[in-house]
Amino acid sequence: MDKHPAPGGHQNDAYGFVHLCQPFLLHSAASKGLEGNWLKLALAKQMHALFSRTPFPSESAESHKKYVTLGCGKTGMDAVVFLQCEIRVHLDGIGWVVPKDVWMLSRGQGSPYDWAKALVQKGLDFDKAALHLECEGKFVRLDADVLPTRF
Repeated sequence: MDKHPAPGGHQNDAYGFVHLCQPFLLHSAASKGLEGNWLKLALAKQMHALFSRTPFPSESAESHKKYVTLGCGKTGMDAVVFLQCEIRVHLDGIGWVVPKDVWMLSRGQGSPYDWAKALVQKGLDFDKAALHLECEGKFVRLDADVLPTRF
């Protein structure tokens, strides 16, 4: 569980000049308009700026009837965890808009290299490769009833 005071994970702590471990493309932030080459590694200060533009609840949780989180990338998931664990908002008080479900790497199990290898093994069939990695415990999804369309 992320113990930081706000969504964004380790980006809250990283120095501004630190390049993070994944390119912009893998941070599920395309709709936020990060500038630069999508294949370059993200700078911590760029990611922090992105997360600081994400709307979060005001200081008074009691004044809100319902929160809405948009997207199911890391920031969206962190926001839902933040609302539940830090502000103690009941699940009924959280709306979550997930426009496109995503496959995620299982922490400590999978790597981006597994994805490339599985794609080649499965003849570049996205669904077969992803389901194969899920069976191996390397991929996970948010909702078992929805087949994700993105990685």
